[in-house]
Amino acid sequence: MAIKTRSTLADLERPDGSLGHYDERTPLSTPLIGQDGAAKLGKAARNSQEGLSLTKEPLQWMRQLSACFSWRLIVMVICSNHVLKGFVSEGLVTRTMEFIFGEFRVSAARLQMLKAAAISPWALKPVVALMADIMPISGFKKMPYIVLTTLASFVAALGLGLRQVNSLEGIVLCLFLIFLQVSTINLLVDATLCEEVKENASCGPQLFTFSWLGIQAGQVVGLMILGPLIYHLGPRFSFLIAAPLIALMLWPALANFLGEKPLPEEERAPNTRVLRRHPVLCALTLLVGVLVLALLMGTFFLPEGMLVPLAIFICIAVPTSLWFFLRPEISGPITFYFIFGILTLNTDGALFYFYTDSADAFPSGPHFTAYFYTAGLG
Repeated sequence: MAIKTRSTLADLERPDGSLGHYDERTPLSTPLIGQDGAAKLGKAARNSQEGLSLTKEPLQWMRQLSACFSWRLIVMVICSNHVLKGFVSEGLVTRTMEFIFGEFRVSAARLQMLKAAAISPWALKPVVALMADIMPISGFKKMPYIVLTTLASFVAALGLGLRQVNSLEGIVLCLFLIFLQVSTINLLVDATLCEEVKENASCGPQLFTFSWLGIQAGQVVGLMILGPLIYHLGPRFSFLIAAPLIALMLWPALANFLGEKPLPEEERAPNTRVLRRHPVLCALTLLVGVLVLALLMGTFFLPEGMLVPLAIFICIAVPTSLWFFLRPEISGPITFYFIFGILTLNTDGALFYFYTDSADAFPSGPHFTAYFYTAGLG
């Protein structure tokens, strides 16, 4: 019995790489997979169901994971996801931002705007992916971008930790560079993980479980030690701890633990084929990048009253462009999450002041210490 499945954009391409009359608006086709394909799918499903339990047999579970994937890839996941994204980014840096901005006594609304500007590199991941595909450096698409963002992030962390950067704009720029490294490495490492899972689908759930479990563990550990650091040594000291961990990414990157193969000499020039093959997706990517940068610049150069119409324009332009240029199968989920994020009310700035203000500033407040605010509330 044949099994129906849905094809991707790559299935629509001709052998020469062209799409013909197909584009991003073309409905997905439903080719049939024969008995051989059905047998492979059934075997992969059985293998994934017969996997070892992490909670009951953790050692055997790790042995099976290391048998499926190289130790270099596992070390890369530990350095990039567990240490950098979990411990450094989500454990140390994200919560520290509030205390640093709070020292300037900015308003609660302004504090949230500054935080949004600092973490905006997460919204620029499509632009980074496009740049990595179009502009390889020295024959590599991933390694140079990891190294460059790591060096910039390391300098930014030292500047914050050693108090060499004291202006509000400079602090946001340094935080921007730190999150640019984290988001870029997260993007490129996840792309490599997806490629590896294609070759070894039966161990795919284990690999992603290992990745995300380490991220959560790193975040918990970071939050547990952040409170005492801020309470006794100040919020800036956490960046001195983060700096060597940020620089740690140079080791697996320069050692090519991602297993990236250099491109041939004739393919090292800027690759414009991506633009020609997917002009709509590339245009939408650049549009999102321009809108994010416009909102970022507006945070510093526009009054708060002008940011409201700019944000409304962006909220209308993004889903409208998606619905007009992309298939409903693609634009629908993206639009849903976009609107879901817009409708999520964020009061972190007000809550930060409510919980941590002193008795002089807010007599009826709870007056939480930095230790309890970070470790207790998370």
